[in-house]
Parts: sequence; structure tokens; C-alpha cells
Amino acid sequence: MANVRDRLILLPRFSTLAGAGDFTTQAINVSAYEGADVSVWMGRMVGAGGSATATVQESTDQAVWVTCAGTSEVALSDNSEQTLTPTFARPWMRLKVNLAGTAPVMTCYAVGYLEKRRA
Repeated sequence: MANVRDRLILLPRFSTLAGAGDFTTQAINVSAYEGADVSVWMGRMVGAGGSATATVQESTDQAVWVTCAGTSEVALSDNSEQTLTPTFARPWMRLKVNLAGTAPVMTCYAVGYLEKRRA
């Protein structure tokens, strides 16, 4: 029997992130899910030497966050999409996007599916 999948929208089309630093989504309770497929799309980066990375993180207490198994921090590039496939071992997850460079600005979105745990 195939897993049941629920739609996931972490950053709606089209979200703008500006300034160097980390941007994180709201934590989501993923206790009922074993993993996810997350697609992160980035438009053109604006700003001198700008770069962006994305990763899916998980936590037991929403204070200490670690990168989910099955994924790592991926570099985002202009007008392209990266797919992350995290496996959850903790009850909370979030997406983290890091912008670096001088006054970086990017437009992006992050959507996908959560896969329910098998009974």
C-alpha cells in the first residue's frame, strides 16, 4: 500500500527574502509523518556576491535544531529548483534558508509533500 501524502507549503509563491542571514519557517509538527519531498525554487539573486543555501531541520524541543537525515544543506542557484528528501526522527521540522553576500535579495518558494508514517 502506498503512503498517504499531504500537501506542504513552507514558503508560498513568490516569497522575497532580503539581507544576509538565516530565514526559517514556522515549526511544523511532523509526528505523524516519516518524511517529505520538498522543492525549493529560487529566482535571480540580486546583490554583490550573493549566495543562498537551504536545508530541512528537525527538533525535539524547538530550541535545538539539526539537519534532517536524508538531506543536507544545498546551494541554491538562479532560476533553478532543488529537491530535499528529509526523513524525520523528531517531532518538529522547519526549512532554513541562508543568504550571504552584500545586501542579497531573492525571490523563492518551497512546496512539497509530507509522507504519513506506515501503521
